[in-house]
Amino acid sequence: MILFGRKAHHLKLQEDSSQNCSKCGSQRTAISLFQKYFHVFWMPVFPIKKEAASQCLNCKQVLVEKKFPAAHLQIAQALKRGVKTPFWTFIGGFLLVLGLLLKMILR
Repeated sequence: MILFGRKAHHLKLQEDSSQNCSKCGSQRTAISLFQKYFHVFWMPVFPIKKEAASQCLNCKQVLVEKKFPAAHLQIAQALKRGVKTPFWTFIGGFLLVLGLLLKMILR
């Protein structure tokens, strides 16, 4: 049983036709933005970072952000700037701080 770790949540998907797939040559690709966060007992404690990945909609080849062509990298950076970190990824951290404050007050 895993009590803590990292997870990713899908934030946004944007289709792009500016680059050809290196595997099949198709211009139909989709860029997905994910929010990684640390969790304890499956409750998000704090966000770690946003990551992007692209997938060819024809052959299903997936590229991670480190291997993006320049056009995809610009789209991924624009997505990261345009999408806010979800509030719920901080819930566990807020509950932890609240619990510690209550413990200090009720002593």
